[in-house]
Amino acid sequence: MNRNDQNKKVEFLSNSRSGVQILNLCQKEQRNYCEIKLDEIVISGVFFPRLYQHKLTNNHWQLVKPGQYQLFRNEHEANRTTVATLVRNDHQPNSWRIDTSNHLQGKEKQAIQSIINLFEQPHLTRIDIAFDFINFDNAGMHNRFTSNSSSTRVNYSRGGMLESIYCGGKGSPKVYRYYDKARERHAKHCSIPPSVNSWERLEMQLRGKETANWLDDAKQMLAIFKRPVITDLSGGSSINEYIYALALIDHPDIKQHLAKGTKAKYNKLLKSLDGFDDTYSKAALEELKKQTTQIDQEINSFLPQPFNSS
Repeated sequence: MNRNDQNKKVEFLSNSRSGVQILNLCQKEQRNYCEIKLDEIVISGVFFPRLYQHKLTNNHWQLVKPGQYQLFRNEHEANRTTVATLVRNDHQPNSWRIDTSNHLQGKEKQAIQSIINLFEQPHLTRIDIAFDFINFDNAGMHNRFTSNSSSTRVNYSRGGMLESIYCGGKGSPKVYRYYDKARERHAKHCSIPPSVNSWERLEMQLRGKETANWLDDAKQMLAIFKRPVITDLSGGSSINEYIYALALIDHPDIKQHLAKGTKAKYNKLLKSLDGFDDTYSKAALEELKKQTTQIDQEINSFLPQPFNSS
């Protein structure tokens, strides 16, 4: 790798806390590494941009179209990237929201906070919490959401590889996502250090009132995030039933198309055949204990009024 390529890799990986940690893995391969962070945050409130046009301009917010401003990184360069978006909510002319990730540099956060401080009645309307699992044993997108109470959507690549699983409806205030982060980065032509052999991500997206319960919701999500393991063929189960069980584990969305009686039959079968490995969720829970205060502080840093998940 030449020096220019190496610098690009360092620049990309230094954009977030987990990126810095991944850079450290370049020095020595680390197994079963888990990282948790606030990945996205949306603040809404009443805002009057005409009254504060000078404030927007002084903080480098650019009007990109009616009802939408953007804050750019490298704003004068061709390869500029969007850091945050300030947009008017539909059908509510004075209701605006700021949407940003927490991968901020330099004075970018100050530019965001300066506008949020001008909001009337600012409040959280969305947060995303990301759980990264790097170089885990039994990696390969084998974990599943074991709850039958929420709808599940599964996406596959053209080659039939599992790419992502969604738990919860699109309009739900609570949605869980599990996907291959390394595959996503490669698709975007972003470099990953050779010591990172696998990188899977679990995300929790919360909207509205659910944002105040993010810690409890995170624990609930981890409680149903497990790797099914076929352990037993006893009890009279046929080889066909065993094959069906394997298919349902690899393709959990199939159950949504089964008749009620058939679904109950195979739910019972899976309970009799399956064990569950919770290595991922245990590691995440341990890290969650360490990171709870820091995540609360990060959320609070965007809000004029204190917020606490406890």
